[in-house]
Amino acid sequence: MPQVRQREDFEPAFQFTERERAQALIVLTSRLVFSNRQLIGGFIERSGLILVGVPSWLMEVGALLTYGPDLAEMNRRAAIYVDKILKGARPVDLPMEQPSAFNLHLNLSAAKRLGIRVPASVLARADSIID
Repeated sequence: MPQVRQREDFEPAFQFTERERAQALIVLTSRLVFSNRQLIGGFIERSGLILVGVPSWLMEVGALLTYGPDLAEMNRRAAIYVDKILKGARPVDLPMEQPSAFNLHLNLSAAKRLGIRVPASVLARADSIID
């Protein structure tokens, strides 16, 4: 798979995806991906691929679903760490934390476009549903 390090790298990656007859595109978060999300959305719309990933903002470009850490909760936890450091705690002495809250977002419009029926058990688990 070609590496995507700048905007110009997306098209060769899309072509590779089509040549390999991929059925889905999994996207992780980065500034590069965020700033090119419309490009990614256009590609999945043209290609008919399933788009899934971690960042919830993928929903705005037609992702079927996203699942990842609750960013608001992570930011609250980061603020607690900043407060401790500002009060004199040494960062090396603070325990490492893993996310404990995760969000599942579903896009029923994308499911319909792709001909996918989402099971009721998945709908019940979703934190948000776009219709």
